Amino acid sequence: MKRSHLFLLAVLVTGLSFACGGDDNPVSGDDGVTTFDDLVGTWNAIEDVFTNKANTSQRVDAVARGQQTRLKFSSDGRFEMTISASGGSITLKGPARVAGSKLIVTLEDLFNFEVELDFTLAGNRLTTTDRDVEFDFAADGNELPATQVTVYIKA
Repeated sequence: MKRSHLFLLAVLVTGLSFACGGDDNPVSGDDGVTTFDDLVGTWNAIEDVFTNKANTSQRVDAVARGQQTRLKFSSDGRFEMTISASGGSITLKGPARVAGSKLIVTLEDLFNFEVELDFTLAGNRLTTTDRDVEFDFAADGNELPATQVTVYIKA
């Protein structure tokens, strides 16, 4: 699978529980700062769009093609992401943390590969953006530089 599909595919995970600690996880309050605690729970992807960086009119929504992604954040600072498609499923897990507007996850099963995502949280809607992925738009084995935007709704 492509790196993008392994993570928010994992995104961003996609996606995306984080190791809590120190100043990266400020206390929740009325200051508008999103903390890791705000992400705790289960999230289901409703969109997972890959956009070709060289041709932004070329876009693929993996959810529209049948992919299902479930992302769980637990209060112990961990995430578990399960991505299912017609070819099977994969589960990614590891520590995660919030640092400002970044969601940083470590994929334990992929050599502790760290992924940094931009994210926004608006009510029950979590959006992650990975600007450094590759995707095979033509299904010909040629992966091209892409941006991945995944939208989740809290279950």
